[in-house]
Amino acid sequence: MKTRYRILIIALLATLLSLTARGTTAAASRSWDWRRWDVQISNINTAANIFHVAETHIIAVTNGSFAGGDRSVALDRVTGIDNVSVTEGSTPMKYVQPSSAVDCPTTGGIDVHGALRSYSGGDQLYWSPLATTREFRVLASQVTVQMPPNRPPQVVVTYPDTWTKHQDGNLLTFDSPGTIGETDPAEIRVQYPHDPAMAPPPWQAAYDSQQAFLDKMRPVLSVVLLGLAGLLGIGGPLWVLIRYMTHGRDPNPVVVPEYLAEPPGDQPPGVVSTLINEQAGMPEILATLLDLARRGFLVIEQDQHQGFFDHSTDFVFHRTEKSQSKHPTIGSQFLNLNAASLLNAVTEYQNDLKSTGVEADTGLRHYERLLLDGLFPGNATDTHLSELRNRFYSLIPVIKSNLYNEVVQAGYFKQSPDRVRGVWMFLGLVFLIIGAGAGLFLLTTNLGRAWMNSISPLLPYPCFGLGLTGLAMLLVANYMPAKTQLGSQEAAKWRAFRTYLKNINKYTNLQQAGDQFEKYIGYAVAFGFQGQWIHEFSRVLTEMPYWYYPTYLGGPWQGGYRQYRSYGQQSISGGSMGRDLSSGLGQPANMGSMGGGLSGGLNNMSENLTQGLNAMSNGLTTLLNNASSVMTSHPSSSGSGGFSGGGSSGGGSSGGGSAGGH
Repeated sequence: MKTRYRILIIALLATLLSLTARGTTAAASRSWDWRRWDVQISNINTAANIFHVAETHIIAVTNGSFAGGDRSVALDRVTGIDNVSVTEGSTPMKYVQPSSAVDCPTTGGIDVHGALRSYSGGDQLYWSPLATTREFRVLASQVTVQMPPNRPPQVVVTYPDTWTKHQDGNLLTFDSPGTIGETDPAEIRVQYPHDPAMAPPPWQAAYDSQQAFLDKMRPVLSVVLLGLAGLLGIGGPLWVLIRYMTHGRDPNPVVVPEYLAEPPGDQPPGVVSTLINEQAGMPEILATLLDLARRGFLVIEQDQHQGFFDHSTDFVFHRTEKSQSKHPTIGSQFLNLNAASLLNAVTEYQNDLKSTGVEADTGLRHYERLLLDGLFPGNATDTHLSELRNRFYSLIPVIKSNLYNEVVQAGYFKQSPDRVRGVWMFLGLVFLIIGAGAGLFLLTTNLGRAWMNSISPLLPYPCFGLGLTGLAMLLVANYMPAKTQLGSQEAAKWRAFRTYLKNINKYTNLQQAGDQFEKYIGYAVAFGFQGQWIHEFSRVLTEMPYWYYPTYLGGPWQGGYRQYRSYGQQSISGGSMGRDLSSGLGQPANMGSMGGGLSGGLNNMSENLTQGLNAMSNGLTTLLNNASSVMTSHPSSSGSGGFSGGGSSGGGSSGGGSAGGH
């Protein structure tokens, strides 16, 4: 489930970033400035409801080159336009070289029909002189309106009101306040004496009815929007907090001792760490790897290449007979899969999964079997760590999923912690993107501002309230998985055991507790203090773990691991260093206490043991670091981008439209 959410989230974010990058690249590669965009409105015939609009564009290309341009006019508040003319003939703009400072003057005109509004108290001219959607900025603009002699202006308004107005009889002049940005609105409104001969345009009744309804309902809508914003912006996060307090917190466990010197149960390290941390990842997988080695399912061999130009450490995993089972191989099927194939394979696998019980013949749990089969695909018996690079990563989600299944089936959680986190993160991200995106759309786009003007300026508030709720969900997502009463109690016991392991010097004598290193190394890795554990015990151990082979040291490890061979067959007075692996396991041999024989032989044994322990101390640390990097590595992928344009829409008054180049 988490993989699915991650893929969806990554795809969504990648799309948004791609669109943003495309728009930025497009804007940077080609641009021009309107040095002037002047508009003249004349020949106003109120009885016929017609007037003429002439536009003069002086364009300076600042970057790139253009083959042409376009200018559109919104038709939602007119009955038609005709007599379209361009003074340059059929070519709106002439070709100019990139970054040319040459101006491109173009003059065009249209006759507009049905844009004047008829009211008994005074007819009105509404017009957006500049396109409501512009690709580039306008440095200066002047709009003139020549009213008919018998229709002097009564009320003159601009939106925004920063434009300067000048009246000379029936001639009105409007000058822009300075540079007009790509999304800045521009609108003029002139009211003049009513002309009874002019019939209202066909669109006016519906528009006026809509505006009257909005004017009447706007206060109510504002109250509703404000309440909805409060409900989402305050009530939403408050609900999230209450949900966490009632469903996201673990039940209080019965008091347990400060520390426990023995494991409180038989759960392996990977399951214990998943229970305590409510997370499954590489620490749990690596802890399982060492625990499987400790239990005799595999042997870890360390070798080193010591050349003039090459000095590197290599690890080889050897599968023992103990790991063989009558059960079919289940891990190899997930290797070398791409993201889409892996998602389908995991989904199908989970749907077909009937049981994750312990194998009767080996004692392996399902996730342990997956790990072994992934390490040794196709029943292989030997695998170099380097061979797992760009291959093992696809098995990690399956192992993690089965670790979550383990804690659910054990009764520690009602639902998979990963699924609970994934649902909260997914919904939180969706709410945040929708809320913030809608709010920014309303505040930054012409269409959004038009909706705010016509409906309510509070329109973005509920959007941002929804975004706040989504943000709150994202913040608490990692804390929402909750243990059951059993899970909480078991976690408290295992934490007490973790305290013992972390402070083992405080609670026991390491000289007398040397056997605990091998028994609990998997738990130390799962709990995250393996470095401290290895360092402390390396000074007091008296025998080498039979599952670790520092082959490069030679001596008792010379020749490396071989099936059915005694580990380090070096006898001193009848003693054997190491353990007999003829059955794939072996029995311990105390390398520091084997007596008899020559003192030189004992000295060699002591020296071999010291070298082996030092090698194990450094080697295990290197193994854990390298294994985490290699197992999670995956092939790099590449993608390609493209370019896309945008759309446009009309403004609240007549006129508007869009203007741009191509």
